[in-house]
Amino acid sequence: MARRAALILLAGAGVAQAQVPDVVVRADTRLAYVLADDGRPVVRWYDPLGRGSWAGLSFRLEPGLRAMVVQRIQRIPGNADDDPLEHYYVENPGAWRVGKQPLPFGAETVFRDSVLGARLETQLALGGLPATVILCDEGLNRPRGFGVRIGTDWMRLSAVSGDHFAQSAGSLGLFRDLQDAPKQGSGYRTIVGLDMTRSWGEWVVVGEVVAFRNGHGPDDPDRLVWDVSAGTPPTSRLGFKAGFTADSAVRGGRLRLEGSVPMGKSVWLEPMVRFRDGTFHDLTVSMRLKL
Repeated sequence: MARRAALILLAGAGVAQAQVPDVVVRADTRLAYVLADDGRPVVRWYDPLGRGSWAGLSFRLEPGLRAMVVQRIQRIPGNADDDPLEHYYVENPGAWRVGKQPLPFGAETVFRDSVLGARLETQLALGGLPATVILCDEGLNRPRGFGVRIGTDWMRLSAVSGDHFAQSAGSLGLFRDLQDAPKQGSGYRTIVGLDMTRSWGEWVVVGEVVAFRNGHGPDDPDRLVWDVSAGTPPTSRLGFKAGFTADSAVRGGRLRLEGSVPMGKSVWLEPMVRFRDGTFHDLTVSMRLKL
């Protein structure tokens, strides 16, 4: 709490010193109707992949700095990350960022986390490849350690090392059901991944393979996960994406089909159906607003 308060005060101080502060409201909300294979429908502010809803403020500071404070609309029950704020940080865009922020790892599809840390954007001396380095420490039984992501937009190598990564409910949403997420103090010590992105016209193909090693308990077995997806991004026209995920620790795979139907300015209807081992798993229809 003290670290979070200090960061918010830092952002506020920057705004107070700016002559003409620029404050922008940001939001990305999903009101999701979910029908699972047990026949019970639920309505909530996050989808089965763990993609939640949030709203917040972005502050343009001087000279060239930016601050962001983002509030979760609904917390996933049993989530090891019990912070009511999704993100809160101060940054010099393209150079550094300090605060709670998305962990830079691959395409942030197979594995995504939110950590409290300091991030630096740089280039390797050999070859001039772009690199992102982060040091993070959330405290006891929470993510702490370091990570690096190296490469261009079409191919990147990522790695994190430390303790308790991937323990939050939405970290592994592609292949782990939200209710099966382990409790606080679990997770992995080492995660390494490779991702590739290629475009052909309006179609974008993303492939990612991630190895999870040295788990903290029996619910965190060593596993190799790969995911491939192809689709068109959500625009003013219809969008579509199909993806398949396989996990070496679990028999079979998961197929997902997603759509995006524009309903108005910044509003989309997003249906998604998932199959596990060739049988129906769940159906989701989300109304999404993004500002």
